[in-house]
Amino acid sequence: MPLAVARISKETERLYGVLEQKLSERPYVAGEYSIADMAIYPWVLQHDKQGMMLDGYPNVAAWLERISRRPAVVRAYAKGEQIRPSGQTDQDRKKLYGLP
Repeated sequence: MPLAVARISKETERLYGVLEQKLSERPYVAGEYSIADMAIYPWVLQHDKQGMMLDGYPNVAAWLERISRRPAVVRAYAKGEQIRPSGQTDQDRKKLYGLP
């Protein structure tokens, strides 16, 4: 198991590095705000759960902040919070999805 965790951690760092490089050249992944940003944002938003600190990725951090301020993103996450509150516990999720 430690080998698998190390491999996934290294790949996560590599992907953040690729994103950092791209964002050093432009404000959004494809230049203008696009579906690419919409797809990547939720993944990067959970960087702390991935064990990633954004200190070494200043362009990623700035991009994350830019997207999080977009009115449509604010509305979408507020709507999502109404549907599935982030305060749910693991037990709540297990009940909701019929997990053991």
